[in-house]
Amino acid sequence: MVNYTHRSLAEVDTGKNILFLLSIGPSNAYGEGRTFEDLLNFLHATEYPTEKLSLGLLIVNKEEFEAIDKRITQYYEEATPSTKKFQSIKLLYAPFLESSTLDREERHHNDKQKERRRTLARARNYLLYNTMDHQDYVLWIDADIISLPDRILTTFVESDRDIITIRITQGNQNDYDRNAWVGARAKPSSEQLAQMKNDPKYVYVPHNSGDTKNLAVFANGKEEFVELDSVGGTVLFVKAEIHKQGVSHTPYYAIGTDFGIKEGYDGIETEGLCYVAQALGYKCWGMPLVTGEHVL
Repeated sequence: MVNYTHRSLAEVDTGKNILFLLSIGPSNAYGEGRTFEDLLNFLHATEYPTEKLSLGLLIVNKEEFEAIDKRITQYYEEATPSTKKFQSIKLLYAPFLESSTLDREERHHNDKQKERRRTLARARNYLLYNTMDHQDYVLWIDADIISLPDRILTTFVESDRDIITIRITQGNQNDYDRNAWVGARAKPSSEQLAQMKNDPKYVYVPHNSGDTKNLAVFANGKEEFVELDSVGGTVLFVKAEIHKQGVSHTPYYAIGTDFGIKEGYDGIETEGLCYVAQALGYKCWGMPLVTGEHVL
């Protein structure tokens, strides 16, 4: 782990501090034609007091880690106190995750979702527990997000909601992150449950039912906030007190587990985070009228 701290700022704690967390995969993590420099410029443009921002990055590829380490060293050497965006930056190298990471073109295949999201959960939890300190909030954001609304961080903070996600667009697609939803989900049949228990190669793919609503359903309405049963992780804002109580990204299907079935059929990663948070009395919210843009 490499920890860059601008101490004259880090000693100042005025409340409402935010930790940005990003997990950077090994293959074209920033989107086609984009680099880490584009990501850094995007994060630097975020409107919020600089003395209240910290950044944590997890990199699974050694060459990319070394390149980012060199760039952040240069960043701190060249920036003045008034131009430093982050009071601290922590870089983590996690080679044990590289072999589990899928290529970009594979990541939305149904039969790959369990292992993909398990790896995401492991990466995010490793990043979280090695970077979170005094911060009041955590902003999870994918490295291939290219646009966020002005003052979105202030909007999140002033709402005083526990866990918040927004609607993500990608080109003509008006709801990219389908892991944000409310309502009943489909459940496996008794035959499927038996197959899950007896056949380790059987893959049940969680999916919506007719009662499940994604954020796009509310996009033409007037509700600023919609209570959700699950959130996505593309852009996700969480009160740090929730994470500090052990609520994290579940690296397995939490729904449907018992001592006979070590893994259930739904509720992995951010879906599991929301499920556990609700058990502790917290609520998850979506902002269907607010959008961020994902690279094509």
